[in-house]
Amino acid sequence: MTNNVRDFPDTALAPLGIEVIKLDDFLLDIFDLAPEEFAAVIRELVDDAKHPPLSPSDVLNNLAAAGAPEAAAQLRHFL
Repeated sequence: MTNNVRDFPDTALAPLGIEVIKLDDFLLDIFDLAPEEFAAVIRELVDDAKHPPLSPSDVLNNLAAAGAPEAAAQLRHFL
């Protein structure tokens, strides 16, 4: 899993049976499989964040900034 697909071309990875997946695509796949469970994990992250405390919006904004804007947008409907 990487957002750096430029340095991991399919031509080099395919013979090894490896496929590059971007962070957003990976998280969207997880969300599609188990949306409630994924949202519960995000809620747990929020609840456990103490130094500094984080709101659900903070976590989702960080997720979007890290390269997963679509996953963050989907999760907003569950939090």
